[in-house]
Amino acid sequence: MELGLKIENPQAIKTVNMALLTGSAVEVHDPWGVLTGRIPNAAAFSSSGALIPARVYADDRISETPPGALVLRPPTLVAGIGCNRHTSAAEIRGLLFGSAA
Repeated sequence: MELGLKIENPQAIKTVNMALLTGSAVEVHDPWGVLTGRIPNAAAFSSSGALIPARVYADDRISETPPGALVLRPPTLVAGIGCNRHTSAAEIRGLLFGSAA
């Protein structure tokens, strides 16, 4: 995919594709805005209980997703580092990428 999103459950693509072909609404959870303007008839995820069978969940956070939602994961990495005040950037980079400075 051109946005670098990883498809977690390819079996859900069929439902989303059918909604796009028929012009039906697609519920979209996209807190980072990576799909903004890319899905016609997009509607925000709702807890109203309205039955919208096609759903897309684009988020890097692991949480419970609605059944049947197409899950797309953006490539993100977060590394928390604890270090002494004068630790060099080179040393931190070396520890992250496997070549100690």
